Amino acid sequence: MTLLELKDFNGEIEKVTSLLKGKFNVMPKFGVEIEFYLRHKIGKLANAEQINAFREELEKCGLAISDEKGLDQFETQLKASSNYSQLIKLIKDTKLDLQKIADKLHLKIIFSPKPFVGTYGSSMHFHLSLYNKHNHNVFSDDTISTNKFLSNIINSILLMLNQSIYLLCGDDLEEYNRFMPNFMAPVNLSWGNNNRTTAIRIPDSDINSRRLEFRVPSASCDPQKVVFFLLVAVLNALTNPKATIDRVYGNAADPQYKFNDLFANPAAARDSYTLDEIYSKLCI
Repeated sequence: MTLLELKDFNGEIEKVTSLLKGKFNVMPKFGVEIEFYLRHKIGKLANAEQINAFREELEKCGLAISDEKGLDQFETQLKASSNYSQLIKLIKDTKLDLQKIADKLHLKIIFSPKPFVGTYGSSMHFHLSLYNKHNHNVFSDDTISTNKFLSNIINSILLMLNQSIYLLCGDDLEEYNRFMPNFMAPVNLSWGNNNRTTAIRIPDSDINSRRLEFRVPSASCDPQKVVFFLLVAVLNALTNPKATIDRVYGNAADPQYKFNDLFANPAAARDSYTLDEIYSKLCI
């Protein structure tokens, strides 16, 4: 069975986790941010009273939201974890809780990648840090430029991304429509420090909390596929270290940078898909 045919990635996630622990004594940890739009059931904008009521109901469930760039767009954050099955379940349960509360208040919650033309899409950002057997975040060592773990993993993700993006985005054209400039979405294979135009961002943070933010998945993605892809990318980085893609300091969409574009449609992504081959070689 190919990865594209798999319905449950728990077994593969456990296999990669075992390789990372056994061969390299490391364990990635993931935190997640989920973006969404909140509208009235009939499609008009929600009013302040409805949004405040939504926030109050969320607090009862231990959830909180913050404003995002789009009109009536919000984000909720989930605590970082290295228990991947629990994290995947938490993502799904959180989205269900958000949906139930919205329904209760006669609101419509929208997790679609690009529900409205001419404005911001909704993403699910995955924050990745890497811990050794002493529970030390190895990304916190040295500087961003000189940390080999960080550089190699960033490059591995980017070098594998177009060969794997069909697993993450599938045949839904709306997933690819989110990859457009000027709306804080990635458009190419790029990374930068606190740069929201790139596929990977290194957020400004305390050095002990240093992490990379993978900005490609949408809010409607399958989180188990994203976790699996990122784990394989980490394994690839430690097995075949490369650091060939330079950091960008401006708008990554500017043509002067000449980065390879993310695929703009499912057909191109399908034709270039080779993650199964990459994965099988790493597991030998």
